[in-house]
Amino acid sequence: MVDETLFDYLHMAIVDHYCNDVIKKDSTDNSEVIVGSETPTCFLYLSQLGYRVGYVLSERISKESPLFRDELNTIKYLCKELWLNLFKKQVDNLRTNHQGVYVIQDIKFRLLQQISSSLSQNKTSAKTTKQNSNNFDKLHTAYLSYSVGLIRGILTNLGYPCRVTAEIIDHLPSPTSSAKAASTSLLLQTNGVSPFTLLSGDITSMTAEGTNFDETDHDLDPELRVILRKLTKKDSTTKIRAFDELRDYSEECEMDDKIRPILPFFFRYYRKWSMYFRFRFSLQDQDQRVRDECQSTFDLIGMKMKKNLLPHLKSILPTWLMAQCDSYAPASSKAKYLYTKLFSGEQKQAEVVYYARKEIMSTLADELSECSDALKDKKQNELETDDSHERRLTQSLLALSLFLNYFDSNKLSELHDNFRQILDSGKFWKLEKFKSKQIQSSFYRCLFSLIRLMPDLMKDYLTKFIPLIFSAINESDPTICPLVWTDLLECLETFDDCWSHINYQKAFLPKLWAFLRHGCYGNVFGVKDALLSLISKIPSTVIEDKTYNFIENFFTSMEEGMLLIKGRHQANNANALLKAYMDCVMYILDQYYKELEQKLIFINDRMLPLIRVYLTDKECSIRNVYPRQYLYLLNTLKPQKLYNDHLNNVLLLFSSIINKQPPVDDLKYIFEQAGHLFETVLLPPKQKSLRFASSSPQLLNNGDTLFADDSDEKSDEQNDYLIELSIQLCRLCFDYCLKNKDEISYEYSLDLFSHLLSINNEQNSKIIITKLTEEKDVNSVAELFYLNYEKPLLVISIEKQSTLDHVLQLTIYTLNLFNSSAQCVERVLADLIKLESSRRFYFLLVSIVCRYESSPSFHTWLQHHGVLEQLLNMTATVTSTADVDQLNNDLVLPVSVEEFQLLSSLLCSEKSKFLTEIQKDQVVYLACRLFCQKNQQQQSDKPGSVTVTCQNVNDTDLMKNIDHVAKYLFERIYSTFEKK
Repeated sequence: MVDETLFDYLHMAIVDHYCNDVIKKDSTDNSEVIVGSETPTCFLYLSQLGYRVGYVLSERISKESPLFRDELNTIKYLCKELWLNLFKKQVDNLRTNHQGVYVIQDIKFRLLQQISSSLSQNKTSAKTTKQNSNNFDKLHTAYLSYSVGLIRGILTNLGYPCRVTAEIIDHLPSPTSSAKAASTSLLLQTNGVSPFTLLSGDITSMTAEGTNFDETDHDLDPELRVILRKLTKKDSTTKIRAFDELRDYSEECEMDDKIRPILPFFFRYYRKWSMYFRFRFSLQDQDQRVRDECQSTFDLIGMKMKKNLLPHLKSILPTWLMAQCDSYAPASSKAKYLYTKLFSGEQKQAEVVYYARKEIMSTLADELSECSDALKDKKQNELETDDSHERRLTQSLLALSLFLNYFDSNKLSELHDNFRQILDSGKFWKLEKFKSKQIQSSFYRCLFSLIRLMPDLMKDYLTKFIPLIFSAINESDPTICPLVWTDLLECLETFDDCWSHINYQKAFLPKLWAFLRHGCYGNVFGVKDALLSLISKIPSTVIEDKTYNFIENFFTSMEEGMLLIKGRHQANNANALLKAYMDCVMYILDQYYKELEQKLIFINDRMLPLIRVYLTDKECSIRNVYPRQYLYLLNTLKPQKLYNDHLNNVLLLFSSIINKQPPVDDLKYIFEQAGHLFETVLLPPKQKSLRFASSSPQLLNNGDTLFADDSDEKSDEQNDYLIELSIQLCRLCFDYCLKNKDEISYEYSLDLFSHLLSINNEQNSKIIITKLTEEKDVNSVAELFYLNYEKPLLVISIEKQSTLDHVLQLTIYTLNLFNSSAQCVERVLADLIKLESSRRFYFLLVSIVCRYESSPSFHTWLQHHGVLEQLLNMTATVTSTADVDQLNNDLVLPVSVEEFQLLSSLLCSEKSKFLTEIQKDQVVYLACRLFCQKNQQQQSDKPGSVTVTCQNVNDTDLMKNIDHVAKYLFERIYSTFEKK
């Protein structure tokens, strides 16, 4: 009571002092006039005094109050809390037009009670009454000027510079005294649209006058004030230019004192700029640029001010964290960069967040509540679009997740009460139902942080988020699906009683089957590692329960999903899903099947249908990736009997498919795919060794075995079985050739037969051929294999006039493999020449034999039987004679690829001294003649020229062999001239 009385006397003295000091000493007729001049200078002094007091007072009174979301909440705080502290009562009425104008009404304003009522109660003449009325109005204005400045200073410090006017309302009921008639109405005009608009003319106010910047801050540099005015404009281009000017101004300022006045203004606007969004018809690029320019300017000012930011840290840190979660990457990266530069080290960053934890939690909680309400009730947000609220809500959720990651477990316990207020409200859990993908993805990110970092708190809300996550596992959106599965695994790892809150039959399993049947909706890479973890966490009672039929439904759905993937661009997805499928098969096989027979049935049920599809379906998505993943599964099958029995079933499947006589085109594809599959099984691809150039010599010496994969090394038992498998496959292909010798599929089976014998190493090939012939004498194996297997195939090929390359190569390879004697080689080759005596066959045979010229037996056959002389003479004849086709005017030469192959082989054989000097000169001569023919062929495009026609020639092979001949020819010429 004493303080109130002292303030009343002080206020009356201040008003009297300022009013008398500005009274002009001019003569006046009316001596009773209190204010001798109509000039408002005294009122301005009183307003400025109140402004300074209010600016400081509001900082002390609102120090413990949370950050206000918008100007309406700030005005409410003024009318309730501050008005009570200042004038010992709350306001009587508050009105607004929702366009930045607020009217506060106080029927019994305390400071007007100091005015005596004698002026209004004395009954005098009409002239005197008019004079008294004017003096009475001026006296009221003088006593209200301090209060007007006080209110303006309070709002300015709270972040809302505004224009405040006061007036006396005349139409109130007649009071008993002037003290009771002291009713005043304050018109607060903020001239803004959004909650943080300052000094802008976005919408015309109810009064004609706008906000006067001069009344807000008199200490700013005029150039800076112009820039700040531009920043308050609504046009994006103007804002962007103003940010550039502000950065230039800050860079030119060498003294921090010139930049420091910018901070209060900049931070009042920082929240609006960092989340800038105008209207639906505005350009998104412009909105992003405003946010980007804002962060660039903040970076510059922040790096210059550094410690001067500390008084403003609590107010800007919530918005700063939200800015680091901006969807526009350049803006978010700049906000994050400044934060890490000012607060280096994770510990210091965590300390800063902990320092402002209350403000951050309060702001983020208010944002979540306000934005969620706004999105539900669009009628109340006609000036702001849904996109603005969606982005603010997204940033709030991501900032909340970022905020949690700065704390350790001990400090997080202090925030339990704050998070309970958020989680207890139904608004947070309803965010998942919003249609916006941004809101949903940020919700699941935030939920993951809550589950991982605050499990003790989240235990109380299991019934809310466990059904929510598990029911969303069939999410198809690529931005949300991986997050849902990450949350799902985190729940399973953290809480043991998750499954007690799930209805398997209705809420979980049907959605899981649908998700797998659709190939994970293209989100294979986001969930491929989660599938194995999921089935490992599912209770065994569910997997073994026949009512759920879990194993069959799970793998059948995955198989349908794999086969649903089409196109080469989806090959990586198919490979990833197939790898996850194999992992799940191995897990179930190991955990739920103990008997060998059960394991075999399970593995056959899973693999054989896929192998059938792999062999027969040309559009199958796994056709290029299945062999490697299948080998990955085979290497885990234990014991060896399971491995053997399964591959026997695969062989039976292959036999049944080819014996059903599918179409010819399908048969070709089947044999090709079977060749890839069995090659992968019989000859697994080795992992490459890893060595570093800077490694020590000791490591380099052992580099080939440092990183060897033990799984690639086959045991003796497994190697023996694979040899038996190769023998069965060879017999199957050979029998198929004999059975279908008149069909075109004969060539496909023949290619597979030759391929199977060539892919094994020499030791295994010897064993396979020996067992096929059932001959104990090693010296007779090659010749017997030729008579029993190769010669019948050659006869059929000659009759069908099909290619003989593979069979001839296999014959010569077998003779060389067993190091056959000269007599054996001579008998076999003589028999081959009898089978086909054509010139082409002779060239082909000799060209293949020349590859093994290091073998004494082949060397003897070539030299002692005049083979080389005969072939060279035949080639010379080809290069010197030509028959002219008179009809087409073409030069017809019986030139074949084999002839060039032979010449290439002869040139290669110089290193083993296979040719004599005379023969080498003859080969060089023949090469020159061949190139003369080549030049003639190149000139054949000219009109009237002669065309060289090469019969039965593959252009690619021809050019390859001619290039080989040319290389040797020029080397030969160079060495000859070098010696001379």
